[in-house]
Amino acid sequence: MANLTVYPEGDYLYGTLDDDRIETLYDPLRPHRFIYGRDGNDLIIVNSWNLTRDDPRYQTLPRYQQGDHIDGGAGNDTIYGNSIGNNLFGGAGDDVIYCGSPSSGAPSAQPDLDDYATGGEGNDRLYGQGGNDWLRGDGGDDYVNGGAGQDTLDGAAGNDTLVGEGGHDSAQGGRGNDFLFGGAGSDTLSGGEGNDKLNGGTGADALFGDLGHDTLSGGLGHDSLDGGSGNDLLRGGAGNDLLKGGPGHDTLYGDAGADTLIGGRGKDLLFGGAGADHFVFTALSDSTVQKAGRDVSGDFVQSQDKIDLSQIDANLLRAGDQAFSFIGSDGFHGRAGELRTETSGRNLIVYGDVNGDGRADFAIELTGVKSLTASDFIL
Repeated sequence: MANLTVYPEGDYLYGTLDDDRIETLYDPLRPHRFIYGRDGNDLIIVNSWNLTRDDPRYQTLPRYQQGDHIDGGAGNDTIYGNSIGNNLFGGAGDDVIYCGSPSSGAPSAQPDLDDYATGGEGNDRLYGQGGNDWLRGDGGDDYVNGGAGQDTLDGAAGNDTLVGEGGHDSAQGGRGNDFLFGGAGSDTLSGGEGNDKLNGGTGADALFGDLGHDTLSGGLGHDSLDGGSGNDLLRGGAGNDLLKGGPGHDTLYGDAGADTLIGGRGKDLLFGGAGADHFVFTALSDSTVQKAGRDVSGDFVQSQDKIDLSQIDANLLRAGDQAFSFIGSDGFHGRAGELRTETSGRNLIVYGDVNGDGRADFAIELTGVKSLTASDFIL
């Protein structure tokens, strides 16, 4: 192994084709260095320096000089950045990158600044530490942890694990079957392609499954969950949550709290859980007369929960947006806008006629419910 040291007056350094240990000495007036590890399994250590974001010496430097530029090159490299904000690239191989945490000497007492790190090809591990970091796994099955701060995480290709930790983070899984965990803070998580698992953690989080058959869990807080396309499973967790299934045969659990459930197109299973929940239907196609596309509410509680049809025009024969008229268990009278119920075994089915032909244009099934009144609806 070659041991190489970058002195303050040296700005460029290339490693050997063997396994190298490269360590920098800090100089507050010459923070920027360009280091390329080349081949081999390299250890690169960028020592800390005591400037803050508000220091005039830092502010007068161009952005490309506000930190070090490190490229591990080929091989399984380990890179330790410092606290001033670095541009770190692992290159090919299974690399480990620590942003803003020097491995030798006393840690800096100054707050970490923002790092930019990319794992490159291979199964990499990236740790953001402090600062509002931008971390990208790139190719391979990567583990990316933002640490403290408001971080941006991108898994890119591969089956990745993205962890926001503290702060209001943003994470994008990209291609592959990914696991995303927001942690503390109000986070935004997007699964991307593949069958992904998303967990918001604590805080008011926004979760998007995007493509694939995804599993979304809001965790603690008032969360917003959108399954996107595919047959998705959504769990709101504790809090007053908004759940949207999107296209596909989705299963929605509001769990504890006053939740809003929107199944979207496809045959969906809807469970509000504890609390006063709203089951919202925005279009005739959300729940069809045919069982193959009919939504089923598995735990509707009369006098507590509501079926919200206010976004559907009840009368297509008149201009504007008309409200439905509930007629109980009576048959249709050939008037547009009528809403009726019919018992089917142990279940109750709600039918609506929007064109006055006396036939149902949509239907909603409620399990274990015997009857409804107009007060159970938002018409």
